[in-house]
Amino acid sequence: MFCRYCGKEVLDQAYMCPSCGSMLKELPSPIVEPIQIEEKPQKKRDKYKVPAMVLSIVAIVLSGIQLAFVLGTMSTLGVALFGSSVVGSDDWAALGWLGVVWFAYGVWALIGLSPFSTATGIIGFCFGRKTENEKIKKLSIVAFVLAIIVAVCAVFVYAFIFVGNV
Repeated sequence: MFCRYCGKEVLDQAYMCPSCGSMLKELPSPIVEPIQIEEKPQKKRDKYKVPAMVLSIVAIVLSGIQLAFVLGTMSTLGVALFGSSVVGSDDWAALGWLGVVWFAYGVWALIGLSPFSTATGIIGFCFGRKTENEKIKKLSIVAFVLAIIVAVCAVFVYAFIFVGNV
């Protein structure tokens, strides 16, 4: 076979002229088989798992702190749940400085932590309902119930100590 551009002799199998570099015939297109890519099933990310867990744990811790101070305040003052109000001048003198400090912390826990523990319990419960993890659902329910119980106790103790008989 001869090159049609320069006239030199080339091999019959040649696709390009070695003398002038011209294309003699079309290159065969490579046979490409489609590659099968196995897709691993993607795990659905549970976006409510971490917030539900964190908020539930925070609610349990805050409720525990609040409950400890409220119960400590009740025991420091000798308050019975359905007794009479005990905040009087004689009671303060009998308590001493440690009792007064503990009472102040109890009031702080009652007034300061109650909204936070209740709110984190409720929000943690809402996130916990949407998660797929059963353990976190149960944890959020426990945190919610504990936060509500402590909030109700705090309201009764507040009413008992500051307002009078319930």
